[in-house]
Amino acid sequence: GVLAQFFYVAAQVSVWSFIIRFVQFKVPGTDEKAAADFISISLCIFILGRFVASALMCVIKDCVLLRAYAVLAFGCCGIAVRAGGRLGVAAVCVTSFFMSMMFPTIFSLAISSLDDEDREVGASVVVMAIVGGAIAPPIMGAISDASSIAAAYWVPAACFIIVAAYAHCTHRQFVVGSDDADHDDADWDQEPVDALAPIVCGHRSGQNEDEDVD
Repeated sequence: GVLAQFFYVAAQVSVWSFIIRFVQFKVPGTDEKAAADFISISLCIFILGRFVASALMCVIKDCVLLRAYAVLAFGCCGIAVRAGGRLGVAAVCVTSFFMSMMFPTIFSLAISSLDDEDREVGASVVVMAIVGGAIAPPIMGAISDASSIAAAYWVPAACFIIVAAYAHCTHRQFVVGSDDADHDDADWDQEPVDALAPIVCGHRSGQNEDEDVD
């Protein structure tokens, strides 16, 4: 979990730190002020993705959704590298949609298996993994100087693959440790790990209470 959080933060900071330079590379002639607008667009997309992910967690396991989002984020980075013009810029912006749920989900998964006594220390270690955001950008900058800013976006792409691998391994452990997959699905839906999920899914708990009364 600590490693996954390290690479997620590395990817997030890398994607956002070089947006202006990336836009100017993909769309020549774009001034810095206009290119900076895409940072705001990315943040708005990030917020939207957060709420969409919270809604999806009502019906999809968090580790499954994390894996899917990480793979899609990798795909967006790949498109950003290969595609030219506004398509590449759009791909970078859409990456923020899939990054939106990664930090809280990785955090929850990482500490969920810890005892109460170890959870506080474990949570602190996971939070310390944000140091990845200070390590990856210089690597990305070096690649940008040696090749191009587009090629440098393979750095966050690689980070998303590691996040996807973590989510996949977590899901496998969950399935293997369960008596049967059908029973797992029923149990998992009882307590979403996303902080917004109880709000978004509130109507479901209300329906369950009505059924109990009947």
